Amino acid sequence: MKNEIFNMTAVLKPHEECEKPRTVFIEGDPGMGKTTYCQKLAYDWATTQENWDESFPIIDLLLLLRCQDIKSDIWEAIRDQLLPHEMDEESKSNFKKFILENQSKVLLVLDGLDEADQSKQKLFVSLAQSKLLPNCLVLFTSRHESGKEVRRLCDTLWEIVGFAKKDAKSFIRKYFGKNKNLTERLLTEIRSRSDLRKLISNPLNTTLLCILCEDFREDFPTSKAKLVTHCVLRRYKGKKGSPSPYESEDLMQVYEEDLLCLGKLALTSLLKDEPYIDGSAVTGSNTNVITELGFLSLQTGGSRRKRCFRYGFLHKSFQEFFAGFYLASKVVAGDNDLEIDVTDARFLRELRHVFLFMGGIIVSKSEESAIHLLRDITEHANSLSLDTSCDGFKEVNRRVESACSFIRECAKYKKSLQPLLLREFGSHFEIVPSSLKKSRHLNLILENLSGNTTLTTLNLCEFVIRDSGAESLSKSLSDNSAITNLNLSFNNIGHDGAKFLSVGLRANTTLTILNLRVLPCGLRAIRNICENKPAKLSYYTA
Repeated sequence: MKNEIFNMTAVLKPHEECEKPRTVFIEGDPGMGKTTYCQKLAYDWATTQENWDESFPIIDLLLLLRCQDIKSDIWEAIRDQLLPHEMDEESKSNFKKFILENQSKVLLVLDGLDEADQSKQKLFVSLAQSKLLPNCLVLFTSRHESGKEVRRLCDTLWEIVGFAKKDAKSFIRKYFGKNKNLTERLLTEIRSRSDLRKLISNPLNTTLLCILCEDFREDFPTSKAKLVTHCVLRRYKGKKGSPSPYESEDLMQVYEEDLLCLGKLALTSLLKDEPYIDGSAVTGSNTNVITELGFLSLQTGGSRRKRCFRYGFLHKSFQEFFAGFYLASKVVAGDNDLEIDVTDARFLRELRHVFLFMGGIIVSKSEESAIHLLRDITEHANSLSLDTSCDGFKEVNRRVESACSFIRECAKYKKSLQPLLLREFGSHFEIVPSSLKKSRHLNLILENLSGNTTLTTLNLCEFVIRDSGAESLSKSLSDNSAITNLNLSFNNIGHDGAKFLSVGLRANTTLTILNLRVLPCGLRAIRNICENKPAKLSYYTA
C-alpha cells in the first residue's frame, strides 16, 4: 500500500487488493521502532483503546510473541512467553481451547521475524497461509532483508519509515526537557546539515544524537557507524573514565581489548543466528566487561521447565556494531584467520549491517585496508561473472551493490577518499552489471575506467546516462586501452553529450565496435569522428 498511515491501529484497514486483511507484514530498518510499535499496541489494547481507528477489529485477546524465543511450536511459545509459571495444566488447556474456538477475536503479534531461528520459518509460513490458526489475525514485523517468503503471503504490507521532521523535533524537545540550550544547539546543528537531517528519520539515531549532544563538543557524526562508535566510547568514558582527551581514535585504542571481547561474543552469536549470548560463554574477565558497561542485560531463557541464563544486547544494532568492530580490527591487523570471509554472501543479507559497520571502522583505522577490502570484493564479483546463469548474474549485481555501499560508508568518514575508491573500483571490475543503472556513483565510475585494463566489452544499453554520463565516459575513453566494444544504445544522449563523446573517441585507439543511438541532433558529430578515424571503427546508429 502506498498510503501514509498516522494511526497505529489502522494497519488492518481494507484496501483495493484485500477487503478484509487477516495478515499484516510491517517492515523497517534497524532502530525504526518496530518492537516499540508492538509493545505500544499491546499496552494500549490492555489499558485503553481511545482514538483507535474504526477499521481495527474488535478482539478479545492480543498475544505478543518474540520470534527469536520461539523454539518449538506456537503453543509452546505462548506458554513460555505469556502464561504464568504457576498456572495449572487445566487452565493452560482451557486457554488453548479459547484461542481455537475464538480465532477471529485473537490477534497474534509476532515481533522480529528477522531474528527467528531459520528452522522455524515453516511455522510462520503456515500462519500466513492460513494452514495454522486459519482465522486468527496475524501481524509480523521484520527488517527489510528478511521474511521474504512470509511477506509475499500477507494481505497487507506496511513500512515504518521513521520520524517526520516534526516528530524528531518533538522528541528532541521532550528528551532535553527544560534544558533549552541543548535543545536549540542540536536543532540548529540539524537545520544546517543535510547529513544529520537524514539521520534523524531513524528514532534510534535521534536518541543517540541527543545522548552525544549532552557532552559532545566536536562535529556531530555523519554516519550511523560513527554515531554508534561515539556513543559506545562515551559509555566507556562514563563508566571507566578516560586517561586521554575525548578523541575517538585514542579511546578506541585504550578500550580496544574490551571492545574486541564484546565483538567476538557478538559475532559468534550472529554467526549461529542467535540473538543472545549463552551465559556459559561468559567467563573470567569477560564477565566484568559485560556486566559493568551495560551494553548487555542478563535475561532468563529456555522453557518454563528448563530455565537458562543468557545475555542480550540493548538493541541488535549494538550487537552488529561490536561484531563489525571485531572484524575490522582483525582486517586492519592483517589477520587472515577470520571467522567469516569478507566476501561471504551473508554480508549481503543477514549480516549486511555488520558489513557496513565493519567498513566504516576499517576506513577510520586504515585507508590502505579499505582499498584492499574493496579490491577483494571487486575481484570476487569478477570471479562470479564467469557464471552466466540468471542466478550468477543476480549474485554479481549484489556484489557490485555491496561495493557501492562500502564506498558510500567510507565517504561518510572521509569524503576525500571517495574518488580514490571509485578509481580503484573502476580499474578492476571486468563487467558492468545492470545494478549500476541505479547507482548514484555511475558517472564517477564511468569517469574512472581509464585505468581499467581487463574490461574489453562495455555494455551500457538502456543505462540512460544522458549528456552528463557521456561527458564522464569521454574522459575514460581518451586514455582507456582495453575497451574494444562499446554499446551506448538508448541512453538519451543529445547534442552536448555527442560533443563530449567525440573528444573521447577522437583520442581513443582501441575501440573497434560502437553501437550508438544518440538523439538526431548529435548524430553528425559522432559520424564524422567514426568515419575519419585512421583505425577501423564499425559503428551502428540505426
